[in-house]
Amino acid sequence: MLLKRLVNIALTAVAFSAFSLTAQAAQAKAALESARERMKTIAQDKTSLENKQAAMRKLQRELLDFAYVSEQTLGENWAKLSPKQKKDFAAALEQLVEASYLGKMRDADTADIEFGEEQTTAEGTEVHATATAQGSEIHLVFKLKAKPQGGWLVTDVVIDDVSLVRNYKAQFQKTLAKASIAELQAKLQKKATELKNTPNTTATNELKTKQL
Repeated sequence: MLLKRLVNIALTAVAFSAFSLTAQAAQAKAALESARERMKTIAQDKTSLENKQAAMRKLQRELLDFAYVSEQTLGENWAKLSPKQKKDFAAALEQLVEASYLGKMRDADTADIEFGEEQTTAEGTEVHATATAQGSEIHLVFKLKAKPQGGWLVTDVVIDDVSLVRNYKAQFQKTLAKASIAELQAKLQKKATELKNTPNTTATNELKTKQL
């Protein structure tokens, strides 16, 4: 239950970061702060939920580096894939993440995330933040890297010391001990379809990676 809650917070946090990470001149923290406000504006807009989801879907693809995340989660298995297989697996992961958080758009305007210290590390840039959920404070670390053409890409979100990428990797490696990458990909696609076809409730619209 705790893991599901943390993943839920991570997906909402990633959704917040999907809106203003395109100005290279802006520092990562400032971009995330602007993203938070713009995300709330989108969530409160009177347009249809479908329109909001379409906007989120487009911006998600501009922000999240699914090829990088896929490589990190598959580990040494990534090198064994052909370019087409890599593209297909990254697309399946994108579908799962998309299905997991787009249904939560109605609740996005109620989330409270405060951004704090920004640090430069050997791997890129980290922005520390605190999220308030159900009366409790949760510590987050956004990991970002600068895009060559300008802007930023989110490569991981760490919630109370739990890395979203590492969590995916642990679940994927467990599955791959008994199944092929093609079978894992099929499971991701099946789970994405189930989430898209499930009513938007806290219990049913969570990312259930441990059931893969």
